[in-house]
Amino acid sequence: MEKNTRDEFSCYIIGEDNLVSCCAKMLIKNKFNLLGICSPSAQIKDFSLQHNIPYTSTLDALELWMLENKCDFLFSIVNSVILSKQIIKLPRYFTINYHNAPLPKYAGVHATAWAILNNEQYHGVTWHIAEEKVDTGDILKQKIFPIDAHDTSFTLDIKCIEAA
Repeated sequence: MEKNTRDEFSCYIIGEDNLVSCCAKMLIKNKFNLLGICSPSAQIKDFSLQHNIPYTSTLDALELWMLENKCDFLFSIVNSVILSKQIIKLPRYFTINYHNAPLPKYAGVHATAWAILNNEQYHGVTWHIAEEKVDTGDILKQKIFPIDAHDTSFTLDIKCIEAA
C-alpha cells in the first residue's frame, strides 16, 4: 500500500468506550490526520473537544463528513452499531474493526463471557478489515494471551483493552 500524496494518512474513528481515546492518541502520535470521531459517549465527546478533534454522536453526520472529506481509513473500535456497506466502502483503503476475541472462533457479542464459559485456556483480540458481514474480513493483527484461572468476563475484557 502506498501512502497518499500527503505526508500522513487520514482517518475517522467510530466507537463507544475509552479505547477510542487511547487509539486516537496513538494514531495522532503516528502522524495520522484524525478528521473526526463519532461516539455516543460523553467522555469521548469531552476528549474530542479537549483535543480539537471534530466530534459527532450520529452515524448520519459521520457519513456526511466522510462523503465531504475523504479519508484513508475508518477505525471501528468497540462499536455496537453495524455499519452499512456504503460507510464501510467510503475510505480509500479500508475500514478496520477491533474485535475483543480471536476471530474467526469467537465472532459476535459477549466473546469474553463465551471464552470463560467454554473453559478456554487462551483468548485474544483481532484487528481486521470490516466487511458487510460482521466479524469477517482479512485479519490484520491478532494478539493471543492466556486466560488465568481467576479471570472473569470483566477481567478478560480489561486484558483485551490492554492487548488492543
